[in-house]
Amino acid sequence: MSNSRLLRLVERIQKRKDILVLVFGEIDCRIHIYYQHMKRQRAVSTSYLIEETIENYGRVLNQLKGMGVNLIVHGITPAAWEENIYNYPYYGSRAVRAGISKEFNEKLKAYCEANDLRYFDIYSRVVDQDGMIQRGFSYDGVHLNDKAIDLFKEWMRSHGIQSD
Repeated sequence: MSNSRLLRLVERIQKRKDILVLVFGEIDCRIHIYYQHMKRQRAVSTSYLIEETIENYGRVLNQLKGMGVNLIVHGITPAAWEENIYNYPYYGSRAVRAGISKEFNEKLKAYCEANDLRYFDIYSRVVDQDGMIQRGFSYDGVHLNDKAIDLFKEWMRSHGIQSD
């Protein structure tokens, strides 16, 4: 149902000429990609799962682009400090999650460039030396805090995008 909900939202956005900013993939990188890799007994690489995930999101992005939606793809944050609070049987170490998040962002950025989609790279602005989200940019070790809004506004201005 998420696709139909998104399309209903898009109809409202297009009428107001708003910009749709899409952020997706963080939970995939934090939990699902490694989980699927291990669940399949490592027979499917995390790189393949990342590519498959981006292809799935890419279909939606291209559909929206074809509809004339004014959109920006917002890269995901670096790996979260949050440990396995959901008790998944397979949960990557910090280093594994950091590697997945970095690779996901690199491939998502490349996808956006190849498909003429605007991409905001938050990752490079808030990553620490270990591939984790800098604590100063997160209020809970997972989600961005208000400091990130200023980074996004600055990026928008530098790309000539008006914001209210």
